[in-house]
Amino acid sequence: MVALQSVAGVVLLAVGGVLGAYALSHYRRYRIVADTPTTDLTTVDAGTVELKGTVSAVRETAAPTVHGHDTAAVEAWEVEEWNERGDGARWKTLALGVDGGEFVLETDDCEEVVVDVPTESSGSFSLPESLLSTGMSGVAVGDLAVEVRRMPHVQVDPESGTPDRIRSFVHSHRDVDTQSGSITNLIDIGNAHGERRYHSQTIGEDDSVYVLGHARVDPEAPTPPRAEHVTVGTDPEGDTPMIVSTLREDRLLSRKRTRWRLAGAAAALALLAGLSLLWGPYLSGAGPA
Repeated sequence: MVALQSVAGVVLLAVGGVLGAYALSHYRRYRIVADTPTTDLTTVDAGTVELKGTVSAVRETAAPTVHGHDTAAVEAWEVEEWNERGDGARWKTLALGVDGGEFVLETDDCEEVVVDVPTESSGSFSLPESLLSTGMSGVAVGDLAVEVRRMPHVQVDPESGTPDRIRSFVHSHRDVDTQSGSITNLIDIGNAHGERRYHSQTIGEDDSVYVLGHARVDPEAPTPPRAEHVTVGTDPEGDTPMIVSTLREDRLLSRKRTRWRLAGAAAALALLAGLSLLWGPYLSGAGPA
């Protein structure tokens, strides 16, 4: 019995450590958003910038999108599949990502700057990402995050024909496998094994956006450089995350605050429970088995 408690304690400590690291990463993003003032683009230096404005033009579009939009600059997406293997049935995330492009942001003070959003995706997820879902309201891959109000989905039955736009989307994304038929299609009631939900949201022309990123200045720009000599993208040093959001800054901060607090509370509970299981037998005098 004591041995089982020790194993469970070690597992909980490991879970707590992972959740703690997840909470710290989100707290770091929260602090950067909260502490970075909106950048004055009349003169710009290389480094972290915060911008608010409207997408005035799309220079480079994203890959084929879930909903068939052909003028989007950015798409956040997540693919889920109904899985009935094992002891239970649940929606399992297969892959998520950000398809980036390039757009011109007209800021609130009427300056224009180019924003270059990279393309990132992942087909593997940590425990915190599984437990603390964004609620289909954004995607984060590494230091790139896209936050939106909601991500509507397209649901595809495994036995029906796949829409052309979904087939094009899957073909252009190496982390998304082709959908296969259901292994329980004769007895399924409700969702069929292999059924998929393709969640996505795009950002394009006329959308209001918040951007946090790293300003790169054209080496041939005059001194001091102006907005037209700057491209905002990811930080090559990895010190600053890149965030593109259709949310107002206060709403974005509120969401990030909630995430790091939930993750931090879960980490504290897991660590306390793990320590209790490991030290409980010794404190009660039972000792090791």
